[in-house]
Amino acid sequence: MKNLYYLLLLFLLLSPSCLKEEENLFSEPPAERIDKALSEYKSVLASSEKGWLLEYYPHPEQIYGGWNFVMKFTTSSVTAYSEIFGDPTEEYESLYQLISDDGPVLSFDTYNDFLHFFSTPSGSQYQAYQGDYEFIIMGMSDDKNEIQLKGKKTGNKMVLRRISENPESYLTKVMETEEKIEASSYTLHVNGKVFDCYLDDRVLSFEYTDVNNEVVVVEVAYCVTDKGIRLYEPTEIDGITVQEFLADDTHLTSLDGKIIINYHFIPVNEDFVNSIPKTTYYLFDSASNLLDVCDAMKTWNQTITSLAYASAYRLTYLRLTMTYYSSNPSFMFYASQTSGSVFQFIYGYKISIVNGTEDKVKFESTVSNLNANASLTPFFISEFIAKILAEETYILTPDKRVKPNEYKFTSERDPNIWFYIYK
Repeated sequence: MKNLYYLLLLFLLLSPSCLKEEENLFSEPPAERIDKALSEYKSVLASSEKGWLLEYYPHPEQIYGGWNFVMKFTTSSVTAYSEIFGDPTEEYESLYQLISDDGPVLSFDTYNDFLHFFSTPSGSQYQAYQGDYEFIIMGMSDDKNEIQLKGKKTGNKMVLRRISENPESYLTKVMETEEKIEASSYTLHVNGKVFDCYLDDRVLSFEYTDVNNEVVVVEVAYCVTDKGIRLYEPTEIDGITVQEFLADDTHLTSLDGKIIINYHFIPVNEDFVNSIPKTTYYLFDSASNLLDVCDAMKTWNQTITSLAYASAYRLTYLRLTMTYYSSNPSFMFYASQTSGSVFQFIYGYKISIVNGTEDKVKFESTVSNLNANASLTPFFISEFIAKILAEETYILTPDKRVKPNEYKFTSERDPNIWFYIYK
């Protein structure tokens, strides 16, 4: 009993001291501390002349990969730039707030085409892309160049990084990197081993067998940077942890050089020939003035156009395409009359890859009619096609290495003979 008495007395003597220490630890009321923190974050956000980069990840499982936003803040508004629509100069301004909600929260509370793109529902996606427009502020680096965020809905961790160049410049570099790393297929090289891997929809995925002979499946989202790609989080690959890769024209390399992802490409001629059954290419279209050909072919075109308009057909509209018809590669010629009647003339041809090359194709220099109308067409149409085929071998130059939108055909016999085709 005496011992209990002494313990109670000791507790009473020490209690005021403990309470005093707690009072000193939080000398300001909670509301005042929050207001002060919000004020500091707002000041820091507005202090970056060039803005802040946010590598943004929608969806709780990051299934749509990462996307770049660059934001310039004032004390009340934000101007956003992004790669989403393919134009790095496009910008949208809206308001934002820093509010207290179980901690400081950055809220983009008025609509912005970029900042709400992944969170705005549509008829086909009632949940949109499950993106965030409110972010819990988790902290700030000592140099005030990074602000850690967490998506309020997704829980995804993201970082605002102060940038030192214009948004347009940075996003242009990002888009150049995106094009640079696009390939037909990829292989990942680590510890002397080679694995097939995939970079699809901004998700890196592959599988490998570990030291315990167990299959490890890796799927991690990434964001394209001005220099390469950055994974959503540090990821272990065969015992090596990696998060960032640098890109060049042939491969991606981890910062420590221990992991390499090589690009692989289908030869240009093979890619083109394989695309013919499922793609329509335009050579010329009088409605849109689509014509990008050499001087000789311009003369051919002027001749057939003038003959077409002067002919008994009274043609008012011309279009020539390379397509697929009745299981055959075909030139398809459309023409309309002043009366409104439309003609369709189809000519088959043969095309093959020149063996031992990656960029040459060879036409068979004969034209075969594939429909009844073809025999009725004015002679100059078949003559024009025959002139193209007569060159036989062409060198192909695509506008990009993967999924090209256009090809330049240059005659091997006479480089002055060339033309473009477009999707």
